[in-house]
Amino acid sequence: MVLEMLMESIFVVVDTFWVAKLGAAAVALTESLMAVDWELGVWSWELGVES
Repeated sequence: MVLEMLMESIFVVVDTFWVAKLGAAAVALTESLMAVDWELGVWSWELGVES
């Protein structure tokens, strides 16, 4: 779990720098979608619906 969170954090940082080249709106959209993805993961973990 710790390794997964570390890898996901590195991905988010690299992705943000790469998407920043496309503009502020692209960064906002990407980060919003990542927040939704994270929230769905938390909910599924709480409900015991892990893949």
